Amino acid sequence: MFSSRIGLAVPGVELRPGDHICAFYPSLEERDNILVPYIREGLAAGDKCICVIDGPDVAGLEDAFGAPHDDGADGPRQLEMRRSEDTYLNEGKFSTDAMLEFWDIAVGGALENGFEFSRAAGEMTWALRHMPGVEDLIVYEAQLNRFLPKYPQVIMCLYEL
Repeated sequence: MFSSRIGLAVPGVELRPGDHICAFYPSLEERDNILVPYIREGLAAGDKCICVIDGPDVAGLEDAFGAPHDDGADGPRQLEMRRSEDTYLNEGKFSTDAMLEFWDIAVGGALENGFEFSRAAGEMTWALRHMPGVEDLIVYEAQLNRFLPKYPQVIMCLYEL
């Protein structure tokens, strides 16, 4: 069973199931200083970890997390790495409804597959490219707050300054 408090890997900072936190960073190094401990802590706790990255270095980050490289043959993978092009910008545009459906399927599916808790992170730098639908980003963040209590989960959105 998951704890009622979830470590953020930042001394003195704890989250509760249903929390949504936004982290701001000035460089990729700082992003990794926030993201890597957050995901590592989730992996160590046995959480389903879902990480959406806005860049090509998905494999490099997976290595930094220290996650086992498995193909899910022995069951569901604990770490799911995605790219923003396949999630936030599926079909070349941003859609609040499509993203909430993505999270619902990803998190709900993880719980159906035996995980008791889901810890997710989404890198939001794609929004700086002014893609179609980006004007709905604030609506998405608000809707995400309403979605989070649906499952035992926390989500961290990462914004480059």
